[in-house]
This record gives sequence, structure tokens and C-alpha cells, in this order.
Amino acid sequence: MERWEAKIVALFVILIVPGFCTLIPYKVSDYVAKKGALGVKVLSCLMCFGGGVFFATYILHMGPEVRTILDAALVQPYHITYPIADLIMAAGFFLVFFAEKITLKLNKRRQKLKMIARKEKCIQVTKEKKSECNDCECNGGCESSNGALPQQAPRKKAVSIEDLALNLQSCPLSGTGDCCTDPEEAKTPGTEDHLFMVYTPHEAEDEATVSAHSTRSLVLILALSLHRIFEGMSVGLQQTSASVWSLLLAVMCHETVIGFSMGLQFVKNGFKLKRMIVASVLCSTIMPLGVIIGMVIVEAGKISQRT
Repeated sequence: MERWEAKIVALFVILIVPGFCTLIPYKVSDYVAKKGALGVKVLSCLMCFGGGVFFATYILHMGPEVRTILDAALVQPYHITYPIADLIMAAGFFLVFFAEKITLKLNKRRQKLKMIARKEKCIQVTKEKKSECNDCECNGGCESSNGALPQQAPRKKAVSIEDLALNLQSCPLSGTGDCCTDPEEAKTPGTEDHLFMVYTPHEAEDEATVSAHSTRSLVLILALSLHRIFEGMSVGLQQTSASVWSLLLAVMCHETVIGFSMGLQFVKNGFKLKRMIVASVLCSTIMPLGVIIGMVIVEAGKISQRT
């Protein structure tokens, strides 16, 4: 098999296998949901295993490779005694760390502003509802025009799903996610009339938590993408088909496990199947892009040597 043919086969293997491994944990989530506490413990063990894979990838593969490259290109020619490789890797770690922290801070601020705006809209809608009310709701504390005390206002009834649906249709904020309901009229599910659960601040906190997890997953995808594009280039830069196969085997040994671990992270963060597929496709296309770049560099060099 020719060198370029081996690289094309490797390109499709790199495109399909890690992406498939990223989607496997979605089935694991079904097992976790069925097993309850045992499933949560299994998921926790798998997450610890995935963290160990990332850590071992740095210690056994990325760290020594960076030191070898920098020793030959920078340290030995200029007689540098300072550990440049460790400095660069530490700088990269803190770069990703602070990028994540800044992103989470900005996202938290955006969620807070969104919550404040939602409360203001709810207050406005509540005032408009009260201004339209003509009944006396003083619980017997106000008199009618003839001096007689009105009957005590009846207690507000809990709102059923049908009544709430009619109210939401007339609400000016309907469809925006900003509609609110009088908290005295809302009851928790499980009561006799099958009542509707309204939006609460606790749900806002849950939304902020999910958003933070999504941000961490995005930072993880970006960090792995930078790593994978260089791994793909290393495959594309090989000069013989035998070296392509050997390097492909080495790359797939840890990329499959990394893909599975990343899928576990997506499951933990509550990603739906469609979102996991999109993230898997994005991650899987980065390494083949590196292979194509490496192939173009090698073949362009061969052509220039012939001419």
C-alpha cells in the first residue's frame, strides 16, 4: 500500500473511531438511571478512570514528547539550563484554567442579569394584574358604599393546568420564558388537582449550574482540539506506510479512551443525544484536519524536491 493510501485510511479511522467512543457513554447513562445509587457509583468510578487517563496521557506521552522536542530545538543548541518545557506546559495549564474561570465568571454575570430582568418583568406583570382587579381583597377590612361590610374574600384556589394554560396565553411574556405566576396560587405537583410547578429561584440556580457545566465542556473540547490537530499532523507527516500504521495504532490506543472519558463528561453535564452528536462530530473532525495538513506538507515537499 502506498504512503498516501495508508494516510487516507488512517484519516477515516481517526474520524470514526474516537467519535463512536464518545457516544458510547450515552448508553451508560441509561444504566445509571436504572440502577440508581449503584449506577451513580459506577459513573463516579468511570469519571475517576477518565481523569486518570488524561493525567497519564500528560505524564507518559505529552510531557516527555515536549521535553524531547524542545531539548533538540532549543535547550541544547543555546545551552539553556532552565526547564523551558515544564514552564511552557505550566503556562498552558494556567492559560486553560484562567480561560475557564473568566468564562464562568462572565456566564454567571449574564445569568444574574437575566434573572434580575426576569424578576422585573414578573413584578410589572403582577402590578398590571392587580390594577385590573376591582374586588376588595382586604379580608373584611374595607367597607362598601352603603357602609355594610362586604363578605370576606374567598381564599384563592390553586390553579390547575388548564387554567394556567389560559392565563399564559393572555400573559404578555408568554413564549419568552419570563412569565410568572402568583406564588400563592401555585402548588407543587402531587396534590389532588394535579397542579403545575412554576418557575422558582432554585430552578434558576439549576440553570446556572447546567450552564457552568456546559462551559467547562466547551473549554475541554477546545483544549483537546488543539492537542488533536497536532496528533493528526504527526500522522500526516510520516514518510512510510509502516510508520503511518504504527503511529495510528499508538494514537488510537489513547484517543479511544480519551473520547470515552469526554463522553462521560458530557453525560455528567446532562448533554442530550443531539448535543453529544454535535460535540462528537466537532471533536472528531479536528484530528483528520491535522492529517490533511501533514499530507499536504509532505507531498508539497516531495514535489518541490523533484522539481
